[in-house]
Amino acid sequence: MLAELDAHGVVLKGMALALREAEVSPSRLPRATGDVDVYVEPRIASRLRDRLIETGFTGEPGAPAQAPHHLAGVEYRGVLVEIHTRLVPPFWGLPERDMLARTLPLAGSPRLVTLSAEGLVLHAAVHTAQDSFSHGLKTAWDGLAALRVSSELDWDVLARWIAATRAPRGIWAVLGVLVRELEIGVPARILAQAPRDERQRRLETIARRRLFRVAESPDALDPLSRQAIRFLMHDSWIAFGGYLASQVAVRRGRTVAWRGTVGRATRVSLVRSALIHWRQYRRAIRERARRA
Repeated sequence: MLAELDAHGVVLKGMALALREAEVSPSRLPRATGDVDVYVEPRIASRLRDRLIETGFTGEPGAPAQAPHHLAGVEYRGVLVEIHTRLVPPFWGLPERDMLARTLPLAGSPRLVTLSAEGLVLHAAVHTAQDSFSHGLKTAWDGLAALRVSSELDWDVLARWIAATRAPRGIWAVLGVLVRELEIGVPARILAQAPRDERQRRLETIARRRLFRVAESPDALDPLSRQAIRFLMHDSWIAFGGYLASQVAVRRGRTVAWRGTVGRATRVSLVRSALIHWRQYRRAIRERARRA
């Protein structure tokens, strides 16, 4: 089908690693994947989705986008397929052009590629940061898998890509915790590029407490706590204001992901949940200060 459209697809996330690992170690058991995510050039995304529906996939033709970076999903025999028009939501400011320029072909699949090992690690870390440091076990598995399938990960490229994003603190918080907990050998010159101020230490405290304990959907955490974590990921109120402005633009685009957000944020139970999380956060900061 990609050949019909004269296009290539970039397989993302867990499925990309499963396919990549199958090439280098066929006997290794990959982690379970719940869906299939494929990036294609935005100009052909809607046509590809329509063609999938025409050939037997289940989905509403012309359905509105579910997020600013992918179309409404389609299903085939219970497997969800999401067609991406960006690798991640645009507010991250990922250097997607550079990442896509380093894709690697899949053996036996002339129209399918994956991100490079650096891209796979960065993509996984961004998703975890975006989900308020949830699903850290999955990210750890993916990170180690990316290291296994690459003969030599270019840490300088990865650090350069992180620095190019709009919220590098969140990515460094994920990687910092994983590097320490999994004892990954990362060159000291790379780790030295991560922020080391009080804001970053607080962000890493949250990441350390959530990464391996929480496996929730993005909307499970109350909106107030979620935005507080996003605030810590930015260097200033001005930078955070730019992030909020981008979210307003997304809402005006009427993607499904934004529907009901304001209503959820005003529920009394969610405000109560935010207060509980605030107290937990303050307690964690005090405990860290006592240990220092």
